[in-house]
Amino acid sequence: RPCYEFNKVRVTSKRIINEMRANRTSGKVRGVEGGDKDVAEINEGLIRNIWNMSDGDTVIDSAAEYQVSAGMGAWRITTDYLSNQSFYQDIKIEPIPNPFCLYADPSAKDSTKADARDWIYTERISTKEYKKRWPKAEVSGFEDTEFDDEDEWQSEEETRICEYWYKEEEDKELWLLADGKVIDPETDEGMAIEQTQPELIVKRRTIKVDKIMMCIASGDAILEGPTEWAGTKFPFVQVYGEYIIVDGKTYWYGIGRFGRDPQV
Repeated sequence: RPCYEFNKVRVTSKRIINEMRANRTSGKVRGVEGGDKDVAEINEGLIRNIWNMSDGDTVIDSAAEYQVSAGMGAWRITTDYLSNQSFYQDIKIEPIPNPFCLYADPSAKDSTKADARDWIYTERISTKEYKKRWPKAEVSGFEDTEFDDEDEWQSEEETRICEYWYKEEEDKELWLLADGKVIDPETDEGMAIEQTQPELIVKRRTIKVDKIMMCIASGDAILEGPTEWAGTKFPFVQVYGEYIIVDGKTYWYGIGRFGRDPQV
């Protein structure tokens, strides 16, 4: 028989989200030493400006909707040129409309995914745009694969691509100077000391560091990249609601929803 359906959990969900909006969290940059206070204030001002220019409140509000209702939300950090006539770039914060298109390293143990070695972010674009951006690339399908959400992964009108972010290890040298200062030899200060005062270098040490790389890929080919990211961390932030671990597997749930974490 016909019947009405009422979303009873929506009221509870919006109440929690509105409380989060009324008491938004914010970061604070603190100087660990007396001489760092001025630098901390400058950095905090820069961060606040980036947040305001990106409408950061709206970005985290969007993530909060998913965090409460579906168990997980996310946003990302990007860079973009100021204009077509400029080489300077601005840092921006952007929402991720569908956080379930973002996949972290399944072996990551940290709740913030700080120990992840790679990330994948997928999106669908029109096949026409795909052929315009990469005219030499073929559109690959999944004819030989069967899965439940096949219609979501392929269609004639749209093509799915992904950003693959990963860490690449490299060797880096550090110098210890006579006054106890540790510097990077690739900086202007390091090159100046090597050319004019090499006797100030007391010790040299080689360390392993990670650089963040990114490429755009289709189902069977790399379309762009890889290119190096300017930052030292991955540009993705995930926020979780409630989750539990049962028999070594992570299960997360939002209001009115309970399911297995697709990333584990």
